[in-house]
Amino acid sequence: MRSHFLKISSLSLAIAAYSTSALANTMLDVLVVYPQGKSGAQDVKALAASYVNWANQAYKNSRANVQLRLVGVVPLNTFHGNTNGNALDRVTNDRAIARLRQQYGADFVSYFAPRSGGTCGVAWVPQGRVQSSQAYSVVATNCGNVAFAHELGHNMALGHSAAQNSKGGIWSWARGHGERGMFATVMAYGSAYNARNVQYFSNPNVNQCKNRPCGKANYTDSVKNINAVASQLEAFMPSKQPDNPKPNPNPNPNPNPNPDPGDDGPDWPDKPNPNPNPNPDPGDDGPDWPDKPNPNPDDPDDGGPKPPDDGDNDGPGWPDDDDDKPGPNPNPNPDPGDDDGPDWPDKPNPNPNPNPDPDDVCKKPHMSKNMVESGDFNSLSGWNSFYNNVVTINTESKTTKCGRDNILKVTNRMAYYDGVAQDITNKVINIADLKNTELEVSAKMQLATKEQKRDNARIALQITDDLGVHYQYVAHSSITNNEMSTVTGQFKIDHFGKIRKVQLLIFGPEKNAAFYADEVTLRKAGEKPDLGPLIDHGFEGDNHGWIPFFGIDKVERTNKMAKDGKYSLMAMGRDHWYSGPALDVKGLVESGKNYQFSFDARLADKVSKPQYIDMQLFYVDDEGYHWKRIKTETVPANKQWMSISGEFNYQAKGNVKFAQLYIFGPEPGNDFYLDNIKLDKKK
Repeated sequence: MRSHFLKISSLSLAIAAYSTSALANTMLDVLVVYPQGKSGAQDVKALAASYVNWANQAYKNSRANVQLRLVGVVPLNTFHGNTNGNALDRVTNDRAIARLRQQYGADFVSYFAPRSGGTCGVAWVPQGRVQSSQAYSVVATNCGNVAFAHELGHNMALGHSAAQNSKGGIWSWARGHGERGMFATVMAYGSAYNARNVQYFSNPNVNQCKNRPCGKANYTDSVKNINAVASQLEAFMPSKQPDNPKPNPNPNPNPNPNPDPGDDGPDWPDKPNPNPNPNPDPGDDGPDWPDKPNPNPDDPDDGGPKPPDDGDNDGPGWPDDDDDKPGPNPNPNPDPGDDDGPDWPDKPNPNPNPNPDPDDVCKKPHMSKNMVESGDFNSLSGWNSFYNNVVTINTESKTTKCGRDNILKVTNRMAYYDGVAQDITNKVINIADLKNTELEVSAKMQLATKEQKRDNARIALQITDDLGVHYQYVAHSSITNNEMSTVTGQFKIDHFGKIRKVQLLIFGPEKNAAFYADEVTLRKAGEKPDLGPLIDHGFEGDNHGWIPFFGIDKVERTNKMAKDGKYSLMAMGRDHWYSGPALDVKGLVESGKNYQFSFDARLADKVSKPQYIDMQLFYVDDEGYHWKRIKTETVPANKQWMSISGEFNYQAKGNVKFAQLYIFGPEPGNDFYLDNIKLDKKK
């Protein structure tokens, strides 16, 4: 069975609207990239924010339980072309963009470019299930707000409309809706209905499309699709935003009651028959699939599993040469009550304990090399209220994907300049050539109110020198009550003579307005924090993006046992020796570079004999798909943890289009646990 997906272009979509973003159940992170000087827009950051706000309002209007968060707007030195299919291919295969996606933790990547003819955008439409490798789009900068939301809709497996003879990638009814001469929803072409687009996705339960239903049950219902796959979309990339909202505790309210336990989903490569030979070798798992790992192999790198050759040289999940024609319908009669898609396993709860222990504080390696004390506000050490003595500062905690996150709250403010201060004198006076040294300050800030408001945020220095006391503004931005916004600036300290004292001040909103602050940093401009290993997964806060693959019931964090801390990752209900957790590492693990890794493994208590643990890398390059065996170890059945470590590299041919890290190995039915998974470039 082959994996197919579509590349869809959208023609001339334009609409003018505005919106404000709102909180929703599932937060999806979006990275925007654009060719430096060739995007066709004067202010790409403002345009991206406008597109995201419009999409978020459309989700809210439509009762879709998702919201987008713009995590980065990054210029590229490479021009991949205008809005066409070739540009989408190049963006999808660009290694630099893949690295940026990992760096920003982006679930989706959108490339902004000038419009090409009548095409406002082009995007992948996954078939059978949503996939991280297909979460790329190309959007025109001069087509209006709707084009961006439309293309991301395709990445979520939405089709156009019935009038265009278009169907959704997972369910046929996951498409746009319209009524001739009246309206067309986001995914439908206005031209197909001789009407303008409205700021709604199709939903038969919403009656606000020109006072008409915005969809038809089991026929046009984009929102049902979006809500069903939301938790899968959120799991595309581990979030790098510590203030990420708590995941939906019930991502799959209506699982397929009768899934095929031997199938990992339509249009995903079938697993080899473990006994195709009527007189099989009892030690053989089938042709073109590796024998169970030898604990003392002569060649430890034997190439790993080899899926059967189906003629798809690009490998599973990669586009065929003919991208405009869909593959066979994976399920011509999908079950509209199966929200996860036909024959797809139930999703694990990404946070089985929604109230982590108070000691599970978020780790923030990006806060390292910081001149500010307690910039993450796990304590108030070093901080004082400023200016009026009635100002109150304290910390509040909120549960996020990484654990407990502490933030500062400032209240009882009598003037706009009331806020919080820290003495940084000793940090700055020790900087060599201070007068010519450029510094960079950053903080996250948000208004502490439920009212829809926008106000100013400022960061300043109070400098005492030979001139006396004076102030230097170093950063200023507009903030809202909806989300934490980054306030940042670069500067040189403007002083005269000897510096006697320097205080860092954070304030700005009008008097009486309370505000939050977090992640305050001060560094030399261009100095990079020590981010630690590329992968450092202890599972105290979330799954870190590990998902179940190849016939497994659950991959989820558990507090039943742990090597360190209180949580580990559990692989439970395994149908094959190759059933286990997988992690998307495209852009993180690069061809030709040397890596070192370590992790702890333990068999479940009920396992009675030693089992193999096998780590392998699956990647797709210009020559097709490959399995790279990284490490095989025998884990004893003694209810003890075993530490496994080693080094590896791999040599791809051309572009790496897809890369996933797998850990499996024990015989079917044997559960196992993982903890402290670490991977980094070899020092």
